[in-house]
Amino acid sequence: MLKKILKKLLKFIKKILSIRGVGTTIRNVRKWPKRQQFVDVSQILNWVDNINQGWIIITSKNKILFINKQAKKLLSIKKDSKILGKSLFKLEIPDEIKREIQKLNRAKTFKSIPYFFHEKELEISLMPGSKSTTLILLTNKRSLDYQRQLQERMLGDAAHELKTPLTALMLLGDRLEDLVKKKDRPLIKRLRKEILRLKLMVNDLLELSRLVNSSSVQDELTKTINMEEIVLSSWNTLKPLADKKKLNLVNTSKTNSLIEGNSEKLYRVVFNLLDNAIRYSPDSANINTQIHEDDKHLILSIKDEGPGLSKDDLKNMFQRFYRGDPSRYKNKRIGSGLGLSIAQQIVVNHKGAIEASNDTNGGTLMKIKLPLQKQIV
Repeated sequence: MLKKILKKLLKFIKKILSIRGVGTTIRNVRKWPKRQQFVDVSQILNWVDNINQGWIIITSKNKILFINKQAKKLLSIKKDSKILGKSLFKLEIPDEIKREIQKLNRAKTFKSIPYFFHEKELEISLMPGSKSTTLILLTNKRSLDYQRQLQERMLGDAAHELKTPLTALMLLGDRLEDLVKKKDRPLIKRLRKEILRLKLMVNDLLELSRLVNSSSVQDELTKTINMEEIVLSSWNTLKPLADKKKLNLVNTSKTNSLIEGNSEKLYRVVFNLLDNAIRYSPDSANINTQIHEDDKHLILSIKDEGPGLSKDDLKNMFQRFYRGDPSRYKNKRIGSGLGLSIAQQIVVNHKGAIEASNDTNGGTLMKIKLPLQKQIV
């Protein structure tokens, strides 16, 4: 009996692999027996048993050939329940789910329906295989989103709770500097510096949490924006830092196109990128900016003449708290490690994209792509 079930199951898995385009084509399936020596059926079943999607394979008489751990979990079936070979409709699952499965099974075509079960937003999909087998897929649509939202909420709450005591510690540090002996003042300065760094990090965590939870700028104050004005305004704010290193801004923009968005948020993005360009540029260098457009997007490029980016930087620079190899850079200014994560989230909320690369002539090239709305007349 077990051998017969495994034979049917293997045949069905071959069918699924060909339909879904995973690992083989229909033509290759015909050659499967020749390749069987390279395929461990128990390994395939183990993989399927541990994925995050529920799998149930039934016969034409609704008998269960296979059910994985996630399917049991989503349907609130005990892990140790012995249900192989039993009818699907004799399981202790809601009658509504049974009726929906029967409806989809009769259709003999691939179909999906949403279903709410025990506060879970399930998607039930039926995929007919051979004449005698059908795959039922169960997906918890809410689980990943819920976990992400819960994580962001906890992070935001923690950051909010830390903000007040850090402000109190900063005030205490200011007071202590006047009271301690002269030889101990460097310690107090170091304490204040670390508190300032933590306060900056907490503020950035709160901002990032708000950005992630908003997911778009539709509900925020938006207006028509000229990106060149934002670039020049950001540069004027940073100019004292640039002047110390004798840096020049070279702007070669080729468009006056407008976009719709939150000007304060986009100012923060441009400010962050220009600040990084100043930070990592050698003395007496140029920082080049250019705004141009394609059919649907406005593209802002910011290029510096610094050391460029390592492979690790290119891979991880938008990750939270990532810091590059300090030996590559002379600058030691305090930062939260969240600036680029925040910049990326702001751009994503504007339905855009941000990317980094090493310019062919040296230095780092940052590009922001934003949806183009209309042009200045």
